[in-house]
Amino acid sequence: MEIGHLSSFAPQVLALCSMLFFAAVVLMALQRCQFPYTIGLVIAGLGTGILVEVIAPYGILELGTMRNSITLSHDLILYILLPPLVYEASLAIDIRMLKSNLVPIMLLAVVGLLISTLIIGVLLDQLTPLMLMPALVFGALISATDPVAVIALFKELKTPERLTLLMDGESLFNDATAIVMFQVMLGLMVAPSMSETTVLNAIWDFVRVFFGGALVGAGVGLVTSLIANLQSADRNVQISLSIVAAWGSFVLADHYLGLSGVMSCVAAGLVGGYYARTRLGMRVLLFTDRWWSYATFLANTYVFLLLGLQEELLFRDSVTPSLGSLMITIMVVLVARLAVIYLLIPSYNMGAKKLGKEKKQISPAYQFIMFWGGLRGAIPMALILSLPADFPQYGLIFNMTLAVILWTLLVQGTTMKLVCKKLLDKDLATQTATGHK
Repeated sequence: MEIGHLSSFAPQVLALCSMLFFAAVVLMALQRCQFPYTIGLVIAGLGTGILVEVIAPYGILELGTMRNSITLSHDLILYILLPPLVYEASLAIDIRMLKSNLVPIMLLAVVGLLISTLIIGVLLDQLTPLMLMPALVFGALISATDPVAVIALFKELKTPERLTLLMDGESLFNDATAIVMFQVMLGLMVAPSMSETTVLNAIWDFVRVFFGGALVGAGVGLVTSLIANLQSADRNVQISLSIVAAWGSFVLADHYLGLSGVMSCVAAGLVGGYYARTRLGMRVLLFTDRWWSYATFLANTYVFLLLGLQEELLFRDSVTPSLGSLMITIMVVLVARLAVIYLLIPSYNMGAKKLGKEKKQISPAYQFIMFWGGLRGAIPMALILSLPADFPQYGLIFNMTLAVILWTLLVQGTTMKLVCKKLLDKDLATQTATGHK
Protein backbone atom coordinates (compact mmCIF):
# COMPACT_ATOMS: atom_id res chain seq x y z
CA MET A 1 0.00 0.00 0.00
CA GLU A 2 2.78 2.37 0.93
CA ILE A 3 4.73 1.55 -2.24
CA GLY A 4 1.68 2.29 -4.32
CA HIS A 5 1.28 5.61 -2.54
CA LEU A 6 4.89 6.55 -3.22
CA SER A 7 4.53 5.67 -6.91
CA SER A 8 2.04 8.52 -7.24
CA PHE A 9 5.05 10.85 -7.25
CA ALA A 10 6.39 9.18 -10.40
CA PRO A 11 4.77 11.59 -12.91
CA GLN A 12 6.07 14.64 -11.00
CA VAL A 13 9.60 13.25 -10.72
CA LEU A 14 9.67 12.28 -14.39
CA ALA A 15 8.27 15.69 -15.35
CA LEU A 16 10.99 17.49 -13.35
CA CYS A 17 13.72 15.33 -14.90
CA SER A 18 12.27 15.80 -18.39
CA MET A 19 12.14 19.57 -17.94
CA LEU A 20 15.73 19.68 -16.70
CA PHE A 21 16.92 17.52 -19.61
CA PHE A 22 14.99 19.71 -22.02
CA ALA A 23 16.48 22.85 -20.42
CA ALA A 24 20.02 21.50 -20.77
CA VAL A 25 19.50 20.78 -24.47
CA VAL A 26 17.92 24.20 -25.02
CA LEU A 27 20.77 25.87 -23.12
CA MET A 28 23.37 24.26 -25.41
CA ALA A 29 21.46 25.40 -28.50
CA LEU A 30 20.95 28.93 -27.17
CA GLN A 31 24.62 29.32 -26.26
CA ARG A 32 25.58 28.49 -29.84
CA CYS A 33 23.33 31.20 -31.25
CA GLN A 34 24.00 33.62 -28.33
CA PHE A 35 20.31 33.99 -27.45
CA PRO A 36 19.13 34.93 -23.91
CA TYR A 37 18.57 31.71 -21.99
CA THR A 38 15.45 32.58 -19.97
CA ILE A 39 13.67 34.08 -22.98
CA GLY A 40 14.65 31.07 -25.07
CA LEU A 41 13.08 28.83 -22.43
CA VAL A 42 9.77 30.69 -22.69
CA ILE A 43 9.76 30.26 -26.47
CA ALA A 44 10.76 26.60 -26.14
CA GLY A 45 8.04 26.10 -23.53
CA LEU A 46 5.41 27.63 -25.78
CA GLY A 47 6.46 25.37 -28.65
CA THR A 48 6.56 22.30 -26.42
CA GLY A 49 3.14 23.10 -24.97
CA ILE A 50 1.61 23.30 -28.43
CA LEU A 51 3.37 20.05 -29.45
CA VAL A 52 2.10 18.24 -26.34
CA GLU A 53 -1.45 19.46 -27.08
CA VAL A 54 -1.20 17.92 -30.54
CA ILE A 55 0.28 14.53 -29.61
CA ALA A 56 -1.15 14.04 -26.08
CA PRO A 57 -4.40 12.44 -27.36
CA TYR A 58 -2.30 9.59 -28.80
CA GLY A 59 -1.03 8.67 -25.31
CA ILE A 60 2.66 8.92 -26.18
CA LEU A 61 4.61 8.53 -22.88
CA GLU A 62 1.61 10.04 -21.08
CA LEU A 63 2.90 13.50 -22.04
CA GLY A 64 -0.35 15.18 -21.14
CA THR A 65 -0.28 13.67 -17.63
CA MET A 66 3.37 14.61 -17.14
CA ARG A 67 2.78 18.15 -18.29
CA ASN A 68 -0.18 18.68 -15.98
CA SER A 69 1.57 17.12 -12.98
CA ILE A 70 3.56 20.31 -12.33
CA THR A 71 2.00 23.69 -13.06
CA LEU A 72 2.68 27.23 -11.93
CA SER A 73 0.93 28.18 -8.71
CA HIS A 74 1.17 31.04 -6.24
CA ASP A 75 2.86 28.91 -3.56
CA LEU A 76 5.27 27.22 -6.00
CA ILE A 77 6.52 30.57 -7.29
CA LEU A 78 6.53 32.44 -3.98
CA TYR A 79 7.81 29.83 -1.54
CA ILE A 80 9.95 27.55 -3.72
CA LEU A 81 11.25 29.36 -6.81
CA LEU A 82 11.45 33.02 -5.77
CA PRO A 83 13.64 32.89 -2.58
CA PRO A 84 16.81 31.64 -4.35
CA LEU A 85 16.44 34.29 -7.07
CA VAL A 86 16.05 37.10 -4.52
CA TYR A 87 18.69 35.79 -2.11
CA GLU A 88 21.35 35.19 -4.77
CA ALA A 89 20.83 38.67 -6.25
CA SER A 90 21.10 40.20 -2.76
CA LEU A 91 24.28 38.24 -1.98
CA ALA A 92 25.98 39.74 -5.02
CA ILE A 93 25.20 43.36 -4.10
CA ASP A 94 27.97 45.41 -2.56
CA ILE A 95 26.36 47.20 0.40
CA ARG A 96 28.65 50.21 0.06
CA MET A 97 27.75 50.64 -3.60
CA LEU A 98 24.09 50.09 -2.77
CA LYS A 99 24.24 52.88 -0.18
CA SER A 100 25.64 55.33 -2.73
CA ASN A 101 22.83 54.48 -5.18
CA LEU A 102 20.02 53.92 -2.68
CA VAL A 103 18.21 57.19 -3.45
CA PRO A 104 17.49 56.51 -7.17
CA ILE A 105 16.79 52.83 -6.46
CA MET A 106 14.23 53.56 -3.74
CA LEU A 107 12.79 56.43 -5.76
CA LEU A 108 12.06 54.02 -8.62
CA ALA A 109 11.02 51.09 -6.42
CA VAL A 110 8.60 52.94 -4.13
CA VAL A 111 7.52 56.25 -5.70
CA GLY A 112 7.87 54.80 -9.19
CA LEU A 113 5.70 51.80 -8.41
CA LEU A 114 3.00 54.04 -6.94
CA ILE A 115 3.04 56.24 -10.05
CA SER A 116 2.97 53.19 -12.32
CA THR A 117 0.05 51.65 -10.43
CA LEU A 118 -2.02 54.85 -10.66
CA ILE A 119 -1.26 55.48 -14.36
CA ILE A 120 -2.09 51.90 -15.35
CA GLY A 121 -5.23 51.79 -13.21
CA VAL A 122 -6.68 55.09 -14.43
CA LEU A 123 -5.85 54.57 -18.12
CA LEU A 124 -7.17 51.01 -18.26
CA ASP A 125 -10.35 52.11 -16.51
CA GLN A 126 -10.85 54.66 -19.31
CA LEU A 127 -9.64 52.64 -22.30
CA THR A 128 -10.67 49.02 -21.59
CA PRO A 129 -13.61 47.15 -20.02
CA LEU A 130 -11.62 46.86 -16.75
CA MET A 131 -13.18 48.76 -13.83
CA LEU A 132 -11.11 51.13 -11.67
CA MET A 133 -10.38 49.05 -8.55
CA PRO A 134 -9.58 45.82 -10.42
CA ALA A 135 -7.46 47.98 -12.76
CA LEU A 136 -5.51 49.36 -9.78
CA VAL A 137 -4.97 45.82 -8.49
CA PHE A 138 -3.66 44.88 -11.93
CA GLY A 139 -1.49 48.04 -11.97
CA ALA A 140 0.13 47.01 -8.68
CA LEU A 141 0.90 43.43 -9.71
CA ILE A 142 2.12 44.21 -13.23
CA SER A 143 4.48 47.00 -12.10
CA ALA A 144 6.89 44.48 -10.54
CA THR A 145 9.94 44.28 -12.82
CA ASP A 146 12.01 41.14 -13.38
CA PRO A 147 15.34 41.85 -15.11
CA VAL A 148 16.68 38.27 -14.84
CA ALA A 149 17.24 37.93 -18.58
CA VAL A 150 18.64 41.47 -18.80
CA ILE A 151 21.12 40.98 -15.94
CA ALA A 152 22.37 37.76 -17.56
CA LEU A 153 22.88 39.77 -20.75
CA PHE A 154 24.72 42.48 -18.80
CA LYS A 155 27.19 39.86 -17.54
CA GLU A 156 27.78 38.69 -21.11
CA LEU A 157 28.31 42.25 -22.41
CA LYS A 158 30.31 43.28 -19.31
CA THR A 159 28.19 46.37 -18.81
CA PRO A 160 29.11 48.93 -16.14
CA GLU A 161 28.56 47.69 -12.60
CA ARG A 162 26.42 50.68 -11.69
CA LEU A 163 23.85 49.97 -14.41
CA THR A 164 23.54 46.37 -13.23
CA LEU A 165 23.12 47.54 -9.64
CA LEU A 166 20.46 50.11 -10.56
CA MET A 167 18.34 47.55 -12.42
CA ASP A 168 18.91 44.68 -10.00
CA GLY A 169 18.41 46.87 -6.95
CA GLU A 170 15.24 48.44 -8.32
CA SER A 171 13.84 45.00 -9.14
CA LEU A 172 14.54 43.58 -5.67
CA PHE A 173 12.90 46.46 -3.78
CA ASN A 174 10.29 46.91 -6.51
CA ASP A 175 9.14 43.28 -6.13
CA ALA A 176 8.65 43.81 -2.40
CA THR A 177 6.81 47.09 -2.98
CA ALA A 178 4.56 45.54 -5.63
CA ILE A 179 3.48 42.69 -3.36
CA VAL A 180 2.71 45.09 -0.49
CA MET A 181 0.91 47.52 -2.82
CA PHE A 182 -1.08 44.61 -4.26
CA GLN A 183 -2.22 43.64 -0.76
CA VAL A 184 -3.06 47.27 0.07
CA MET A 185 -5.19 47.59 -3.08
CA LEU A 186 -7.04 44.38 -2.23
CA GLY A 187 -7.72 45.81 1.23
CA LEU A 188 -9.09 49.04 -0.25
CA MET A 189 -11.40 47.01 -2.50
CA VAL A 190 -13.15 45.40 0.46
CA ALA A 191 -13.21 48.59 2.58
CA PRO A 192 -16.83 49.74 3.11
CA SER A 193 -15.96 53.32 2.21
CA MET A 194 -12.94 55.45 1.31
CA SER A 195 -11.98 57.94 3.99
CA GLU A 196 -8.92 59.65 5.42
CA THR A 197 -8.67 56.92 8.05
CA THR A 198 -8.78 54.20 5.38
CA VAL A 199 -5.95 55.84 3.45
CA LEU A 200 -3.83 56.37 6.59
CA ASN A 201 -4.34 52.73 7.59
CA ALA A 202 -3.28 51.64 4.10
CA ILE A 203 -0.10 53.77 4.35
CA TRP A 204 0.67 52.33 7.79
CA ASP A 205 0.15 48.78 6.51
CA PHE A 206 2.57 49.50 3.69
CA VAL A 207 5.28 50.84 6.03
CA ARG A 208 4.76 48.04 8.58
CA VAL A 209 4.88 45.20 6.05
CA PHE A 210 7.78 46.64 4.02
CA PHE A 211 10.15 47.64 6.83
CA GLY A 212 8.98 44.89 9.19
CA GLY A 213 10.02 42.32 6.60
CA ALA A 214 13.44 43.97 6.30
CA LEU A 215 13.95 43.79 10.08
CA VAL A 216 13.00 40.11 10.21
CA GLY A 217 15.35 39.28 7.33
CA ALA A 218 18.22 41.25 8.85
CA GLY A 219 17.70 39.34 12.11
CA VAL A 220 17.67 35.95 10.37
CA GLY A 221 20.73 36.89 8.31
CA LEU A 222 22.61 38.07 11.40
CA VAL A 223 21.82 34.92 13.44
CA THR A 224 22.75 32.51 10.64
CA SER A 225 25.93 34.47 9.89
CA LEU A 226 27.03 34.41 13.53
CA ILE A 227 26.47 30.65 13.70
CA ALA A 228 28.21 30.13 10.34
CA ASN A 229 31.21 32.09 11.64
CA LEU A 230 31.83 29.33 14.23
CA GLN A 231 32.96 27.02 11.42
CA SER A 232 33.72 29.31 8.50
CA ALA A 233 35.93 26.79 6.63
CA ASP A 234 33.20 24.14 6.26
CA ARG A 235 31.47 24.55 2.91
CA ASN A 236 28.51 22.33 3.83
CA VAL A 237 27.81 24.36 6.96
CA GLN A 238 27.91 27.62 4.98
CA ILE A 239 25.54 26.36 2.27
CA SER A 240 23.13 24.81 4.78
CA LEU A 241 22.85 28.01 6.82
CA SER A 242 22.49 30.18 3.72
CA ILE A 243 19.61 27.95 2.58
CA VAL A 244 18.00 28.45 5.99
CA ALA A 245 18.49 32.21 5.63
CA ALA A 246 17.00 32.33 2.11
CA TRP A 247 13.89 30.19 2.44
CA GLY A 248 13.48 30.59 6.20
CA SER A 249 13.48 34.39 6.16
CA PHE A 250 11.01 34.47 3.26
CA VAL A 251 8.49 31.99 4.68
CA LEU A 252 8.78 33.28 8.26
CA ALA A 253 8.04 36.87 7.25
CA ASP A 254 5.46 36.23 4.54
CA HIS A 255 3.48 33.25 5.83
CA TYR A 256 3.78 33.46 9.60
CA LEU A 257 4.22 37.17 10.37
CA GLY A 258 2.26 38.75 7.52
CA LEU A 259 5.24 40.88 6.47
CA SER A 260 7.13 41.24 3.21
CA GLY A 261 8.86 37.97 2.37
CA VAL A 262 10.83 39.58 -0.46
CA MET A 263 12.18 42.37 1.77
CA SER A 264 13.02 39.79 4.42
CA CYS A 265 14.94 37.68 1.90
CA VAL A 266 16.68 40.78 0.49
CA ALA A 267 17.83 41.87 3.95
CA ALA A 268 19.00 38.35 4.82
CA GLY A 269 20.94 38.22 1.54
CA LEU A 270 22.58 41.61 2.11
CA VAL A 271 23.69 40.61 5.62
CA GLY A 272 24.81 37.17 4.40
CA GLY A 273 26.71 38.68 1.47
CA TYR A 274 28.55 41.13 3.73
CA TYR A 275 29.48 38.27 6.08
CA ALA A 276 30.66 36.08 3.20
CA ARG A 277 32.90 38.75 1.69
CA THR A 278 34.51 39.68 5.01
CA ARG A 279 34.78 36.33 6.83
CA LEU A 280 34.97 33.46 4.33
CA GLY A 281 38.09 32.19 2.60
CA MET A 282 38.34 32.29 -1.19
CA ARG A 283 37.69 28.55 -1.67
CA VAL A 284 34.53 28.55 0.45
CA LEU A 285 33.36 31.81 -1.09
CA LEU A 286 33.81 30.42 -4.60
CA PHE A 287 31.96 27.24 -3.67
CA THR A 288 28.95 29.10 -2.21
CA ASP A 289 28.88 31.42 -5.21
CA ARG A 290 28.76 28.46 -7.60
CA TRP A 291 26.12 26.70 -5.52
CA TRP A 292 23.79 29.72 -5.50
CA SER A 293 24.47 30.35 -9.18
CA TYR A 294 23.20 26.85 -9.97
CA ALA A 295 20.24 27.25 -7.59
CA THR A 296 19.16 30.35 -9.50
CA PHE A 297 19.69 28.51 -12.78
CA LEU A 298 17.29 25.80 -11.59
CA ALA A 299 14.73 28.32 -10.33
CA ASN A 300 14.84 30.34 -13.55
CA THR A 301 14.62 27.16 -15.60
CA TYR A 302 11.40 26.04 -13.95
CA VAL A 303 9.85 29.55 -13.76
CA PHE A 304 10.33 30.41 -17.42
CA LEU A 305 9.79 26.93 -18.83
CA LEU A 306 6.57 26.52 -16.84
CA LEU A 307 5.52 29.99 -17.95
CA GLY A 308 5.95 28.95 -21.56
CA LEU A 309 4.04 25.72 -20.94
CA GLN A 310 1.04 27.70 -19.69
CA GLU A 311 0.01 28.79 -23.18
CA GLU A 312 -3.26 26.89 -22.78
CA LEU A 313 -4.18 29.31 -19.98
CA LEU A 314 -4.23 32.27 -22.34
CA PHE A 315 -7.79 33.36 -23.04
CA ARG A 316 -9.09 30.68 -20.68
CA ASP A 317 -11.94 32.92 -19.51
CA SER A 318 -15.34 32.42 -21.06
CA VAL A 319 -15.30 36.06 -22.17
CA THR A 320 -12.20 36.30 -24.34
CA PRO A 321 -10.79 39.85 -24.43
CA SER A 322 -10.27 41.46 -27.79
CA LEU A 323 -6.78 41.73 -29.21
CA GLY A 324 -7.29 45.50 -29.07
CA SER A 325 -7.73 45.42 -25.28
CA LEU A 326 -4.56 43.40 -24.87
CA MET A 327 -2.56 45.73 -27.12
CA ILE A 328 -3.91 48.75 -25.23
CA THR A 329 -2.84 47.09 -21.98
CA ILE A 330 0.69 46.54 -23.29
CA MET A 331 0.93 50.14 -24.49
CA VAL A 332 -0.39 51.49 -21.17
CA VAL A 333 2.19 49.47 -19.21
CA LEU A 334 4.93 50.84 -21.49
CA VAL A 335 3.65 54.40 -21.02
CA ALA A 336 3.65 53.93 -17.24
CA ARG A 337 7.24 52.64 -17.29
CA LEU A 338 8.27 55.53 -19.54
CA ALA A 339 6.68 58.03 -17.15
CA VAL A 340 8.39 56.49 -14.12
CA ILE A 341 11.87 56.60 -15.69
CA TYR A 342 11.63 59.97 -17.39
CA LEU A 343 9.93 61.77 -14.49
CA LEU A 344 11.94 60.42 -11.59
CA ILE A 345 15.45 60.01 -13.01
CA PRO A 346 15.71 63.59 -14.42
CA SER A 347 14.40 64.86 -11.07
CA TYR A 348 17.10 62.85 -9.29
CA ASN A 349 19.74 64.18 -11.72
CA MET A 350 18.70 67.76 -11.00
CA GLY A 351 19.01 67.16 -7.27
CA ALA A 352 22.43 65.53 -7.69
CA LYS A 353 23.62 68.49 -9.79
CA LYS A 354 22.45 71.04 -7.21
CA LEU A 355 24.36 69.14 -4.54
CA GLY A 356 27.50 69.16 -6.68
CA LYS A 357 27.40 65.41 -7.30
CA GLU A 358 27.37 65.37 -11.10
CA LYS A 359 29.15 62.01 -11.15
CA LYS A 360 26.08 60.40 -9.55
CA GLN A 361 23.79 61.49 -12.40
CA ILE A 362 22.23 58.74 -14.51
CA SER A 363 22.95 59.15 -18.23
CA PRO A 364 20.27 59.18 -20.97
CA ALA A 365 21.62 55.84 -22.24
CA TYR A 366 21.12 54.25 -18.83
CA GLN A 367 17.63 55.73 -18.62
CA PHE A 368 16.47 54.18 -21.90
CA ILE A 369 18.01 50.81 -21.04
CA MET A 370 16.20 50.90 -17.68
CA PHE A 371 12.95 51.74 -19.48
CA TRP A 372 13.20 49.06 -22.16
CA GLY A 373 14.65 46.51 -19.74
CA GLY A 374 11.63 46.66 -17.43
CA LEU A 375 10.61 43.06 -18.13
CA ARG A 376 7.88 41.23 -16.21
CA GLY A 377 8.06 37.66 -14.96
CA ALA A 378 7.56 35.60 -11.82
CA ILE A 379 6.04 38.13 -9.37
CA PRO A 380 3.08 39.22 -11.54
CA MET A 381 2.37 35.56 -12.28
CA ALA A 382 2.46 34.63 -8.58
CA LEU A 383 0.17 37.51 -7.63
CA ILE A 384 -2.43 36.84 -10.31
CA LEU A 385 -2.51 33.17 -9.33
CA SER A 386 -3.15 34.19 -5.71
CA LEU A 387 -6.47 35.83 -6.62
CA PRO A 388 -9.64 33.78 -6.16
CA ALA A 389 -11.43 32.67 -9.32
CA ASP A 390 -14.47 34.80 -8.37
CA PHE A 391 -12.40 38.01 -8.14
CA PRO A 392 -14.09 40.77 -10.20
CA GLN A 393 -13.04 40.51 -13.86
CA TYR A 394 -10.45 37.86 -12.97
CA GLY A 395 -10.30 36.32 -16.44
CA LEU A 396 -9.64 39.68 -18.08
CA ILE A 397 -6.90 40.56 -15.56
CA PHE A 398 -5.30 37.13 -16.01
CA ASN A 399 -5.16 37.45 -19.79
CA MET A 400 -3.80 41.00 -19.55
CA THR A 401 -1.08 39.83 -17.15
CA LEU A 402 0.03 36.97 -19.37
CA ALA A 403 -0.03 39.18 -22.48
CA VAL A 404 2.21 41.82 -20.86
CA ILE A 405 4.65 39.19 -19.52
CA LEU A 406 4.99 37.53 -22.94
CA TRP A 407 5.37 40.89 -24.69
CA THR A 408 8.17 42.10 -22.40
CA LEU A 409 10.01 38.79 -22.61
CA LEU A 410 9.59 38.02 -26.31
CA VAL A 411 9.83 41.56 -27.74
CA GLN A 412 11.72 43.74 -25.28
CA GLY A 413 13.90 40.91 -24.01
CA THR A 414 15.02 39.75 -27.44
CA THR A 415 15.98 43.28 -28.55
CA MET A 416 17.87 44.26 -25.36
CA LYS A 417 21.25 43.10 -26.65
CA LEU A 418 21.10 45.40 -29.67
CA VAL A 419 19.80 48.30 -27.56
CA CYS A 420 22.52 47.86 -24.93
CA LYS A 421 25.37 47.62 -27.44
CA LYS A 422 24.35 50.73 -29.36
CA LEU A 423 23.52 52.93 -26.38
CA LEU A 424 26.43 51.89 -24.16
CA ASP A 425 28.97 52.33 -26.97
CA LYS A 426 27.54 55.78 -27.65
CA ASP A 427 27.49 56.59 -23.93
CA LEU A 428 31.14 55.55 -23.55
CA ALA A 429 32.14 57.70 -26.52
CA THR A 430 30.31 60.70 -25.05
CA GLN A 431 31.99 60.26 -21.65
CA THR A 432 35.41 59.92 -23.29
CA ALA A 433 34.86 63.08 -25.34
CA THR A 434 33.69 64.98 -22.28
CA GLY A 435 36.70 63.76 -20.35
CA HIS A 436 39.06 65.01 -23.07
CA LYS A 437 37.42 68.41 -22.90
